[in-house]
Amino acid sequence: MNHELKEIEEAILAGQSALQALDEVEKSLSSASSWGLWDLFGGGFLSSIMKHSRIDEAQNKMEYATRQIERFNKEIGEVQSFKGIQISFDGVIKGMDYFLDNFIVDFMVQQQVNKRKEQVIELKREIQSAVNQLHDAKNSYKGHVF
Repeated sequence: MNHELKEIEEAILAGQSALQALDEVEKSLSSASSWGLWDLFGGGFLSSIMKHSRIDEAQNKMEYATRQIERFNKEIGEVQSFKGIQISFDGVIKGMDYFLDNFIVDFMVQQQVNKRKEQVIELKREIQSAVNQLHDAKNSYKGHVF
């Protein structure tokens, strides 16, 4: 196998790993958003706990996703670079959400969760586009007869 073709395939695999890791982050944020809606409409302390548990889970998964994105960046070289997203939430708001547990704080947290989720979705779109370009390059490379 040609060295360049092998590099393209490695980059595709790295991109797919980054996408899978971001899928997991998105799932955790979706769950946090669902619990957040429940909390917003009177879910109480338990829904706050579950929401923040899913937020923490998303933060942990984003750390792994960031490493996968860094690996993808190394594989694609200087062509394009992707950055991870901060999923962290203000500790003050988290404390207020537990102790005040009112509509305004719940709404603020819900807005943050939804914003992070949209950022993850956009990053996935960008990486998927790059992976698609790599597939195109691989297919056109294979089509050449030497």
